[in-house]
Amino acid sequence: MERATVKDGAGAAKYELFYPSGTAGGTVRHPILAWGNGTDATVAEYSRLLAQMASWGFAVIASTSANTGTGQEMLASVDWLVAANDDPASAFYGTLDPTKIGVFGHSQGAGGSMRAFALANEPGSGHRPMSTLVPIELPAQKWICVGNSDPECKARHWFDGAAIRSGSVFFVNGSRDSLISPSTQAPGTEGQQSMAAFFDAVPDAVPKARATLAGADHNDIQDACKILCSVPQAEYFGYLVAWMRYRLMDDPIASLAFAGPDAELVRNAGWENATVSGLGVKPD
Repeated sequence: MERATVKDGAGAAKYELFYPSGTAGGTVRHPILAWGNGTDATVAEYSRLLAQMASWGFAVIASTSANTGTGQEMLASVDWLVAANDDPASAFYGTLDPTKIGVFGHSQGAGGSMRAFALANEPGSGHRPMSTLVPIELPAQKWICVGNSDPECKARHWFDGAAIRSGSVFFVNGSRDSLISPSTQAPGTEGQQSMAAFFDAVPDAVPKARATLAGADHNDIQDACKILCSVPQAEYFGYLVAWMRYRLMDDPIASLAFAGPDAELVRNAGWENATVSGLGVKPD
């Protein structure tokens, strides 16, 4: 795995890149993953996760922004990497697959990933369509723009499961994250305030999954979790890698984790609320 920093015109870090060793000048075309940080978090707080994804064959680009809720940072990062793939002067020239793009993020970045995915896949968006989405610890809608006095905040940050009308999506949360990213909500609750509600709002025509890591809290996905922590970060890695390889690389082994009603994810006692829909039949 290799890593590089992309700087803006003022010399400040704009993107961090994580990619398989030998990508530059190579002949393998790697799928693209865009990452969104949680509120006030940095790429350094997710470096092990992003390096893990790159080690499995993905070119990962992460905005350095600590406020990624609009999704614009992820859209711009994908645009930058696709342009690099098309530029003969770039080390990434011809090494990426712009037809295989995934987006994922944590907390506010999970909301931003939802927006980026929906916006990229709108007809005439001007962005490359995205194939799959993984929001991790997605906040309930009631938390969108809490504490932000900007009257335009909700219009710029709002996300809705019903806006995911193509591609595929895998919702991931922790069982102890009942405050920010609950697994379920009481009947009659207004809005999408849980992973179950977001999952149900996604049209049935879209392949989708959701699962809750037993014992995990809101920030366990971070490298060095300081608050709201319960389980080792690596507990997330297996299914995140498998999902991206299944949806972006057509990996038949990875598909066994999700395909069909008796998928391995559904049978794993370490994960709760596991539900899959439209993901095909598990091969014999």
